[in-house]
Amino acid sequence: MSRPHDPDRRRDIAHVGPIELFTPVLEQSRDFFVRCMGLREVHREAGSIYLHTWDDYQSWTVRLIERDRAGIGRTYLRAASPQAIERFAATEGLGGRVVADAWHLGDVFLFTDPDGHELGLYW
Repeated sequence: MSRPHDPDRRRDIAHVGPIELFTPVLEQSRDFFVRCMGLREVHREAGSIYLHTWDDYQSWTVRLIERDRAGIGRTYLRAASPQAIERFAATEGLGGRVVADAWHLGDVFLFTDPDGHELGLYW
């Protein structure tokens, strides 16, 4: 059964942004994405490497993060406006918090979907 939606809300998300991938083999993963997939390394921090696709206007597309197990980290969503982030932050039952721990994204409103996947909304 479909649920009614707020017509203003459907335009609050502009597009899917960068993603994070967890990897126990950081350098091998980096080499795979650079050599085989054609991405380029644009930044490094302790335990993570930021990669960029050729036509992405964002400063990075994929962040590889060293972890014990492979998996999916955050999926970032580009908000349509600062007001869109405010509307999300005020959504009852969504919870969330603001962080500034991803290179070049600024403040990010973090929350989880019903499956527990972490999503980050940024402007």
